[in-house]
Amino acid sequence: MHSITIPMKNIPLYLLFTILIFTGCSDGGRNSYLESCENMEVDLGFTVGVKRTQLEKIEILPKHFKQRALYSVLEKDDNWYICETSESSLSFTIYDMKNGAILRHDSLQTIDVTVGLPTFKSFDSIYFQMPVRSKLIRFDSAGIIRENIDMSNLKLDWMMEGSPFGLHNNRQQGNILIRNNGSRMVFVNDPFDFWYYPDQTKIKLIVEYDPTSNTVISNFGERKNFMTQGDFEVPDKYTFPYLAVEGEYVYASYPLDHQVYKYDLNTSELVNSSCVSSSNIKRLPDPLRKTVGLQEQINFQISSPYYGQVNFHKDLNLFTRLVFHEPSEDAKVSSCKNEYSLLVFNADLNLINEIELGNKDMWSKALAVSSGYLLPGKCDTGNGDDYFKYNYYYELVKK
Repeated sequence: MHSITIPMKNIPLYLLFTILIFTGCSDGGRNSYLESCENMEVDLGFTVGVKRTQLEKIEILPKHFKQRALYSVLEKDDNWYICETSESSLSFTIYDMKNGAILRHDSLQTIDVTVGLPTFKSFDSIYFQMPVRSKLIRFDSAGIIRENIDMSNLKLDWMMEGSPFGLHNNRQQGNILIRNNGSRMVFVNDPFDFWYYPDQTKIKLIVEYDPTSNTVISNFGERKNFMTQGDFEVPDKYTFPYLAVEGEYVYASYPLDHQVYKYDLNTSELVNSSCVSSSNIKRLPDPLRKTVGLQEQINFQISSPYYGQVNFHKDLNLFTRLVFHEPSEDAKVSSCKNEYSLLVFNADLNLINEIELGNKDMWSKALAVSSGYLLPGKCDTGNGDDYFKYNYYYELVKK
């Protein structure tokens, strides 16, 4: 039997489109977005490294201990102050990091049973999230309520009937980024019933909010989250973006996406997206299907590489993107073996270099500052339980 070759010019246009779409989507069920992409690297005449320094030990008492603690950092007068609370405690502690001291320990003067993730803007403005009630409460450093911000009456046009306005809590994607001296806030919206939406591509995950008028200025960031193509819900750390704000732009980093996205806050438009990928992630994990068993679901959660928080560092005028490497067999047994790296890039989304961080410290709890990061030691802290866990400073250094 002889094969017949049809000249491309004789194929109807609609049929050609069909062939191209089928060809592009077949690939044995593999998704091209999972593969590593080509970085838009730029040579600025320097690279960036890190200098790891141990901070002064801060001794704590049993009253300072908090289960499932939540943290936020304030930079003021060439110093760092960390506010620590927990969702199961109404007490808070403020640590003076450069002087190695506890600045204040007190209780929040509120009738609420629990409080959530803090945002430490100033000593007069420490915002605590009440995510279930869609509220923000602004305390001062004496624990006194200065402002109640009730978001429970807010709705977004894509939200389903009865859905509450969403605030994240207890995760880095829940950070509230404050602009214009508190008159604007940018954060990730949390659709509490995200996985039950009939069309998740309609969900817009980034919100700019005006607390003075209690209005949503804009809601944007509509894009396809590839993990939602799966048949199983995956943890929030794989689902929602991390955000950084600089000037009039917000930068979004999705955990399972090699690209970084840049939006204009004045127009809510996507102005740029670019590959800012790690050489340590050759391929991202496939969405889970109904055919996988329980063990495969567990393996996904403990073994998947992903991209973490993205931050702007004012002292260097550069951004970083955290990379969680795929755990080795040893790391699956002990989290002390997990490896990390940092991608350094500029405002135009050009990659400068990647910094290997090793496995010494707990980067899942990193707090970004203008010159680098503050971290708790993971397995070699030397502090024990009698000292505050944030005890290392990673300074970003141009070379």
